[in-house]
Amino acid sequence: MTKNNMWDLNFNEDGTLSVSPKNIVQTQCDALRELTNGRVIAKITPYKGHVSYFANERTITGHISYFTAENISSDFHHISKAGMDIQEDLGDVESSYFVYEMFLTASAMPNYKFRIMFLSYALECYPVNLILDEGVAEGINVKQFLTCPTEESFVSMLGKILSAPKVKKVINSLHGK
Repeated sequence: MTKNNMWDLNFNEDGTLSVSPKNIVQTQCDALRELTNGRVIAKITPYKGHVSYFANERTITGHISYFTAENISSDFHHISKAGMDIQEDLGDVESSYFVYEMFLTASAMPNYKFRIMFLSYALECYPVNLILDEGVAEGINVKQFLTCPTEESFVSMLGKILSAPKVKKVINSLHGK
């Protein structure tokens, strides 16, 4: 029996493998608070409401009971030829999809919220799906619905989003309140 480590993993200095989209956005939220001395506040919070773009397009029409005593011999042969996704087709697996909203508010107007975007991703973090405010998307000449396949593409797009003319205008207005 071998005791060698066979996990091919390269950890970051903080012990993580990659930075989650939420943590990347949170860093920018903290930076805005510092830049505006707490007058303008950017937040990223879990979103529990309905966002149709993030709805799972795959529907399961029935329960699969391949591994019951009466089906195991005949169905196992069928499964091995057809293939099966054990994450989706067998057993109960809890959803591991995260949906957040990013918005701006002000310390002087705590009930005001300008939603910049929704973001969503699975446990693996990437790709990350974005739904932008229409004016934000138009201001940086991108589609309102985007997918960033990698951390690098997400960081690049986030930079464009946060420097969009509409975002700057809202921050300027909130800073003056």
